[in-house]
Amino acid sequence: MATLTNLANQLVVPTGDAVKDEQQGRTLEHDLLQGTYADLYLQSALAGEAILRSIETSPFSPLIAQIEHLLHEKADEAVILRALDPLVDSILIDKDAWKEARELLVAALYQVEFRKSRLPLYHMLIHHIEFRSKNRELVEKQTKKQERISEIFTLAGSRLSRTEADELRLSYETVQVLSEAKDIMGEIDGQLLPYWLQLFTLVEAHIQKEQPDYTTGPIGPGGMFYELVWHLPDEYKSRVFTPDDTDYSLESL
Repeated sequence: MATLTNLANQLVVPTGDAVKDEQQGRTLEHDLLQGTYADLYLQSALAGEAILRSIETSPFSPLIAQIEHLLHEKADEAVILRALDPLVDSILIDKDAWKEARELLVAALYQVEFRKSRLPLYHMLIHHIEFRSKNRELVEKQTKKQERISEIFTLAGSRLSRTEADELRLSYETVQVLSEAKDIMGEIDGQLLPYWLQLFTLVEAHIQKEQPDYTTGPIGPGGMFYELVWHLPDEYKSRVFTPDDTDYSLESL
């Protein structure tokens, strides 16, 4: 299977200048590796712009300029919250009218219910209004990325064989999956790490009942595992450290 680098080089339109041709190949490779995957920050920007567009098509459209002015004048938060009261009331009450916006505000709405406070919704709306110009730049940049990737694959359709074009598509989609996996694993840390640390703390407390002076010190989850596993009964200890040689199969998952 050809590498993404080799396939990108095959898309270069010769100019007669070796340096320019090489740079063209590197640019194609860079654009493919960067791709169009929207990381968590970009997803927030895209959602924010969509939410504000929903507000602009509603009777509350003038509120956006009003809040922007208040933010620029560094008005007290209480003043800004009062200005947003009618909009927040409408979003919370008129669920049908704000159906699409509510789907994008789901995290804030969950916090409203969980914390019994409207502040998370206020703060999210304020954030999207305050950083709208930056978010618009990110949205425009994302649109250009999508157009660029579309151009590359159109070029691939005319310059590569069907097999090579399929390999390029597979390589590109694999990079996108890896980028998403990196974000997902980073996002879950906030929930997963406290769980493991609390679990290890409970195990450590159990050991200290028989060994009062026992302490593991400042060790991360991986180090804690290898430290604490030695305190398991022998039959469990061997099971934990014995490699599982069961064949891996997608069908068995």
